[in-house]
Amino acid sequence: MVAEDLRRKARASEIIAQQVDLDPDAGDFVCTLRAIVAGLQPVSAESLLAAAKQMTTGTATPASVPDPMRSAHDTLSRLRLEMGAYMYFCATLIETFDDSLVRAAVERLSSEAGCLARLAQVRSDLAVNPRLAWSTISAFREARGLALTPYSGRRATLRSRRAAGGHPVVRPHTG
Repeated sequence: MVAEDLRRKARASEIIAQQVDLDPDAGDFVCTLRAIVAGLQPVSAESLLAAAKQMTTGTATPASVPDPMRSAHDTLSRLRLEMGAYMYFCATLIETFDDSLVRAAVERLSSEAGCLARLAQVRSDLAVNPRLAWSTISAFREARGLALTPYSGRRATLRSRRAAGGHPVVRPHTG
């Protein structure tokens, strides 16, 4: 079930990436995503955690990218982060809902301060705020005693300077 949903999510990301007018980066993203998904057979939590880390490495748009191309770079970076967070989410599902899960454990998950409800909310958060989804997944994994995969992308921070038009300039965090 996870493998099929992952293929659908990857295909949707490919379609979006192919509409981004930024070659060769868009093509590189699609090829990388296809190779990662193909390499996940069979799908396991371990392979998904490794893939999540690979997808999110270097997701920040470099400061050197000219403004006319920044939007396209940002779109591809967001797709990488969203796919990486989704893989992290799938690994968490596999590790949590395995054959050893018993009714008492499900009830405990449901009653622990909305722990299970927060995990369910992650699916919706992925498209809206993938970094928030990643953080929520990490909190769930930590509470369950599962290994954490730190977000490997660089943070973007607002600088005090403003671009033309009064909008904040976003630059990668370097510290």
